[in-house]
Amino acid sequence: MSSSPLFMEANDLGACQRSPASLTWLESIVGGDLGPDVATLVQSSSSLLSARVLGTRRSLQPAEELVRHGGKRARMTLTALISIGLELESDAAVALSAAAELVHGATLIHDDVIDQGAQRRGAPAAHEVFGNKRAVLGGDALLVEALKLLSERNLHGALGDMLSTLDDLLEGEYLQMERQSQLPPDLGVAEQINRLKTASLFGWCAGAPARVAGAPDERTDALRRFGFHLGEGFQLIDDLLDLCGQRASLGKPGMQDLRDGKLNRAMCLLLEERPALLAPIEAFWATGEGTTPPPALLSGIDEAIWEVRLEARLRTQAQELFDAGYAALEVLPSPKVREALIALATHLAARTQ
Repeated sequence: MSSSPLFMEANDLGACQRSPASLTWLESIVGGDLGPDVATLVQSSSSLLSARVLGTRRSLQPAEELVRHGGKRARMTLTALISIGLELESDAAVALSAAAELVHGATLIHDDVIDQGAQRRGAPAAHEVFGNKRAVLGGDALLVEALKLLSERNLHGALGDMLSTLDDLLEGEYLQMERQSQLPPDLGVAEQINRLKTASLFGWCAGAPARVAGAPDERTDALRRFGFHLGEGFQLIDDLLDLCGQRASLGKPGMQDLRDGKLNRAMCLLLEERPALLAPIEAFWATGEGTTPPPALLSGIDEAIWEVRLEARLRTQAQELFDAGYAALEVLPSPKVREALIALATHLAARTQ
């Protein structure tokens, strides 16, 4: 494995410990003379993220462990690559990338409180350590840091777009809560939740550098569209992995959505073809959310996944979502950046954690 700083978490502030899910996947998609530029942005953004969160104030303490564990940094990497493709000034690119991760971290903490998820990135969730009230405040503090950062750097166009994105995130969470433990499944609602809760932030990551660079609206909208499709596909793979991924590599329990009374897009597609699973799912929910699904239900789901070839079909669908956004990349003048972004999408479609 390369020793390049591209594949290491920034730890010059005593901040981030490298984690298996973090950044190493970049090794296969970024190389050559583009690598050092991405390395600088990703490392600087990670350092800025750490400097804004770790050891700064009490309200951020519940978020510190999440920042230390790193994660995949997919949103940060997307923002960095688009910024390079637009030749955006580096300080602005670093701030945008860090802001994206601050908001993403906030959504994770809030989701875990709402769902009472016990683990995140292989460690106890913030609310398990600090309690629900302090965890909520920790997520709120991350959102404040993101907005402060954009304001302090005078990235006002990106700040306005971020406020709209936060509206989408909230609407998606409300829609998900309204559908909790509701049958029959509604694939259209599941798709809308993914667009609001995940694709909207990915769209911001791809569009914000163009907004800050003063690009024409057509270019900004095209890049936002690419990021949006990337986010849709990313979340579809997340839904798939929650349903049938290798439990030990996910950093959280398998079938967590089902435990929480959620029918994600992958499960909705499965139930369309195997409606006989609806009755045992309803019976499971009646026993109380958060419990372990009974062995008969688990085996029935696993058998159905194999019978309908769900994994192969959903990975193909994810790649199709990515493909739908590729035309938008023609607005980037650098073919190397375009190729790196396509390779990023292809990798995300094939990931197993």
